[in-house]
Order: sequence, then C-alpha cells, then structure tokens
Amino acid sequence: MSSLGIPITPENYAVWYEYSVGTTLALNKAIDHRLNQGESFDPKINHQLYVTHIASQCTQALETAQEETWHVIQNLLYKIKHMSTGTEKFSHVLDNCQGTLADKPDISIISDLITNLIEETREIKQTNKEMEASLSTMNRVVDSLRSDMKSLSSIAMTDQLTGLSNRRSFDKTLQDLMTDYTQTHKPFSLLMIDIDHFKQFNDTHGHSIGDKVLAYVASALRDGVKGDDVVARYGGEEFAIFLPDTHYDGALAVGEHVRKKIAQKRLTLSARQKNLGKVTISIGVAVVNAEDDGFSLMERADKSLYQAKHNGRNQVVGERQLGAN
Repeated sequence: MSSLGIPITPENYAVWYEYSVGTTLALNKAIDHRLNQGESFDPKINHQLYVTHIASQCTQALETAQEETWHVIQNLLYKIKHMSTGTEKFSHVLDNCQGTLADKPDISIISDLITNLIEETREIKQTNKEMEASLSTMNRVVDSLRSDMKSLSSIAMTDQLTGLSNRRSFDKTLQDLMTDYTQTHKPFSLLMIDIDHFKQFNDTHGHSIGDKVLAYVASALRDGVKGDDVVARYGGEEFAIFLPDTHYDGALAVGEHVRKKIAQKRLTLSARQKNLGKVTISIGVAVVNAEDDGFSLMERADKSLYQAKHNGRNQVVGERQLGAN
C-alpha cells in the first residue's frame, strides 16, 4: 500500500488485507488487473473496491442468511401442516370406529377396525418421527444461522486493523449510554485520545510501522480498562473510551493510568532491534450532564483533548480545566 501511495485508512486496509489473504477472487482479479496495467489507485477507485468487494460481502451474507431463514420457516410450516392433516385424519378414523362400534358389529367388522386402527396408528407414529427429525435438523440450521448473524454483526462493528470497536460501534454505544442516562441518570464519562505526532512518526518510519503503533496503542488502551468499559477507534490515530458509571475524578484517573502506561514503554522492532523511541498520547475527558445530547458531550471531550495537545501533549485534561487554561 505504501509503495502504491494508498492511505492507510480502515476501508483501504480492509481491501488490501483481504487481497493479501486471497479468499476473494473477484477482488484479487480486479486489483491484479490494475497492477498489470500500471493504473493508479486514487481515492475513488479505493472506495469503489471497498464498496464492491468488502461491504457487499456483508450484505450478500446477510441476504443469504435471510433467505435460508425463510426456507427454514417455510419448511417448518409445511411439516406442521402435514402433521396437522395426519392428526385430523386419525381423529376422523377414530370417530368412524366409534360410530361403527355403536352399531354392535360382528367379529369380522371389529377385526377390520382393529387392522385399520393399527395402520393409522403406524402412519401417525411415522409422521411424528419425521417431524421430530425435521425439527432437530432445523434446530441445527437455526444455530448455524444464528452464529453467522453474530459473526456478521461483529465484523460490521469492529475495526479490522486494531480489533477495537469501530466508528459505527462508537456511535451506537454513545446512543445507548445516552438513552440509559435519560432513564436512570447513571453517569458515564468519555475519553477522547489522540496519538501525539503520529503523522511525523508515519513519515519517518513508514505506514506499516505506523500500523503496528496503532495496534500497540489499541492493545494498551484495551488492557488499561475493565468491566463494561468500551474502547473504540474513532478514526485515524484517534481513539475513545467510554466509562459507564464513572464520575469525573475516576475518569481522570483512568486517563492518567493509560497515558503513563503508554508513555513508559520504549518501542523497538524485534526483527531488526530498531529503536522507535516512545509513543505518547493526549487525552480529553468529559462527563455526561442533563443538558447533553451526545454531540455536546463529544464536543467538550474534543475541546479538552485539544487543550491537552495545546499544553504540550502527553497529558490528560478534563473539561473542568478548560476555563483555567
């Protein structure tokens, strides 16, 4: 990607990761054709590759799961109807037997009735066995579909480079926490985080090393929280942490903990023992209040982050410090 001048964005990374794996033949064919023709990969082409070969995979898989679910339901309804028809027939046979017995039939007629009842009983028993087998098969199919849908949901909400929640998941988490806050008034805090001088680091060491730094910071942030806390990659070199049921001082403490953890680590490339130096982060902290609509909370956290960078980076600034700076 670096040699072709392709920016390391989540979309582009997903495309070229899939290309390197080689499981999507149409994508590999499209990219190989452009490479062989010496054609460039401008932003329009990059986005088109993502929409056609990556995003459409989730859509196609979802449509397949929906179609299979429809077939399962139709098959189940057919089986139930077939079983119901057999039960009605058996009930009708019993009614006829009862009417025949009421007429005090001779032994030959009674023998025929018994033979007929045995046959009908065998049929209804067989129908029930088939129904049981069908339900067992359908249960396995439904379990498989449930697993597929869970995987699709996870893919759609996960950043492929870092394994963290992505921007879509960030938006949903914020909405869910805001809804919960309006109903229960249970507080939560938001930390907006930015890697200091990341562009300069990328320019010096290259995008592939930059990706490793992003993955390292993501891992450190994930390890620095616990419980119901949610870490997300907001975009580029920017991350976010949601801290449910956490007040201002607690949020500052978490921010300071992860900041120190990352700042104390000296990074090296194990393969070449190349010293990359230290990576630091700046953090802005805000806590939800009764006037917030989600966007306003993000705005205060962003302003706090900007203040932290303005103050010299590698520090945590809370919203209450904004007026003092």
